[in-house]
Amino acid sequence: MTKTGGVAEQRQTRTSQESGQSRPIGVAVGLIARLLTAPLVPVKGVLRIGDQMLEGVGRLWLDPTILQAHLIAVQARRDSRSIAEEADRMERAD
Repeated sequence: MTKTGGVAEQRQTRTSQESGQSRPIGVAVGLIARLLTAPLVPVKGVLRIGDQMLEGVGRLWLDPTILQAHLIAVQARRDSRSIAEEADRMERAD
């Protein structure tokens, strides 16, 4: 242990000196934290996938050129009356 070392450095080296271990405290605490949070890894993965999907959908629907293309397609279907025919078919199916 050096005289110029900070308190954190002294704490980490104290454990290895007192117990005869070659690992600092931080490594042991990190290992325990990983073991305790391991069951949450799948949940974190699902949340990350959900965030990525939300970003993708946001980009898709906030892009003016894509929105305009969809609106043009809907207008063309309305003009050709195919939307009205589809609505009639859906009402009959119910």
